[in-house]
Amino acid sequence: MTVLCLYVLRERFITQNTDFRIKKIAALMVMLFLPCILQLILFKNHTLLHDFSVLKLSVPLATIPFVLAPISWYLLVKTHIIENHLKIPLTFKGDC
Repeated sequence: MTVLCLYVLRERFITQNTDFRIKKIAALMVMLFLPCILQLILFKNHTLLHDFSVLKLSVPLATIPFVLAPISWYLLVKTHIIENHLKIPLTFKGDC
């Protein structure tokens, strides 16, 4: 998540042409994760008293690394391959 946010900031201030889908994914990651962390930090006593209060992290911790991060990685790689016109072979043709 940090790497994606840093990428969006770099693209915003240096090249100014970030894909809007990557921005939306980064914003969704922050919107999923930030309220949970803020609640844990601000209401420490509530967090200590209730064992189930950590369950609110289950959705962000499942969604971010297994859904949103792969999608954003795919979009980043796809845009850089298209922009740089790279010819990346999908199979290896070696002399055997």
